[in-house]
Amino acid sequence: MTQKLIIMRHGKSSESNSSDHARILNDIGHMQVLHVAEQLKADLIHPDLVLCSDAARTKETWLITESFLSKTIIEFTNKLYLASLDDTLELLTETSELVKTLMLVGHNPAFSQLVKWLSGQHVDMGTANAVWLESELPWSEIFNQKGLWQLKKCFVPTVND
Repeated sequence: MTQKLIIMRHGKSSESNSSDHARILNDIGHMQVLHVAEQLKADLIHPDLVLCSDAARTKETWLITESFLSKTIIEFTNKLYLASLDDTLELLTETSELVKTLMLVGHNPAFSQLVKWLSGQHVDMGTANAVWLESELPWSEIFNQKGLWQLKKCFVPTVND
């Protein structure tokens, strides 16, 4: 059975005197996320599960995106904040095989590295960019799937940072 993985980076965030974790989206970031969320909706993306970093800007990114997609199970996790490629791959191996479409909302550089590792292709994961990958292999074998995921589509906002 085909597994779908949607990887979305948060929108452009504000510069702030607060901690990095507490940074929120700026106006450009809001517009970026709206545009990509519309694209995801047009492609009938319906995740069974969303794993989202618990940083403020990623939560905002998900809340905007969620309004365009069908309701789903969401898990906010600190494991995606400042995650490495290995941290992200390990998190994916914990995904239930009942999940056929998984969405991640988080940060670079881990997301660019993840797309490259899974698909073998370099994709610029700028702010609010998203990719759609597919594979026939189960989540539990993600560490054995280097280069075995097919890059189906890239979603890029029209508003750049």
